[in-house]
Amino acid sequence: MNRARHPFVVAGLYIIFGRFFVDARLRSRNFYGLTNERVIIVSGWGGNKVTSVSLRTANNISFHQGRNGSGTILFFSEPLALHYSNQAWPGMPQLPMLDGIDQAHTVYDLINRTQTAVH
Repeated sequence: MNRARHPFVVAGLYIIFGRFFVDARLRSRNFYGLTNERVIIVSGWGGNKVTSVSLRTANNISFHQGRNGSGTILFFSEPLALHYSNQAWPGMPQLPMLDGIDQAHTVYDLINRTQTAVH
């Protein structure tokens, strides 16, 4: 095989298979917390990114649950929605979310009850 093709082979293998391993590794390093006023998301390779979502200003919470009970809870308000996109490329900002969590419906209910108590 021509050596000039090696970078393209590596890139192709990453696109086909590698991105799933990288995504799984990143998700395994996410930690989520809920206080009486906010949701805290710690993410990144070394836990170096901390996102805080105020339950007072998160006026729209989206919930998606899979068949196995795990799911995703997405937080946004109108101003945030203008700056974030979940169809982003790596390195671009995304909406704050609790991604791939177990018992997602239970967590969603707890967030709603906590948000109601804050208002």
